[in-house]
Amino acid sequence: MSDRIASAIVLLTLLCSGTANAEVLFSDNFDPIDSSQWTLTSSVGARGAGQAGFDFGNALHFAGYGVRSATTIPLDLTTGETIEFDFRGGNEDIDGSLYWEDVDLGEDAVLEYSTDGTNFTVLDTLDLFQFRDDSPTTTWLKYTATIPAAARTSATQFRWRQLDHNGWRWDEWGIDNVVILSNSPEPSAWVLFAITGIVMVFRRTRRTAGAVAASSG
Repeated sequence: MSDRIASAIVLLTLLCSGTANAEVLFSDNFDPIDSSQWTLTSSVGARGAGQAGFDFGNALHFAGYGVRSATTIPLDLTTGETIEFDFRGGNEDIDGSLYWEDVDLGEDAVLEYSTDGTNFTVLDTLDLFQFRDDSPTTTWLKYTATIPAAARTSATQFRWRQLDHNGWRWDEWGIDNVVILSNSPEPSAWVLFAITGIVMVFRRTRRTAGAVAASSG
């Protein structure tokens, strides 16, 4: 392979890798929480750093009285592609009851979205009961979902909400490392230009090699 072809391939690789990286539209790892991005009920807060059951630093923890919900501010998700986060329910046998009292059957959480700030649609249900005592699921799980077309608006909100619980320090759970990503952009004109350049260099190199071989023969 000639040096010119190798250089062209390196250029193409760099250009393609640049277009394949999705843009981060929203993120929060709650260390510390960016309060400007959230509306939280009084029963929810960023806590847990250094405590059993928390992976790294704080998580958004749901444990108090009343409604337990966390809602993002309106976001421009017209290019939104995926939403991902970590979540877990309580398993007090593993991590103690201070932060992780077991979630009972029927006390799962839902992930919802709204495009008007009033009406919310359920996107998915988070199974918190699977983390209970004697369950094989005892660590944080990664959740990833495609953002539906109906949620790709200029003012979309996501909400995490627990369906039921038994009060303060009962049926606890948490989320962490929330990230919303855009779709990957299409290859740019520069990428197409690089592809054309590689083809031209390759053809020129082949013609030159053929001419040399013919003259030497």
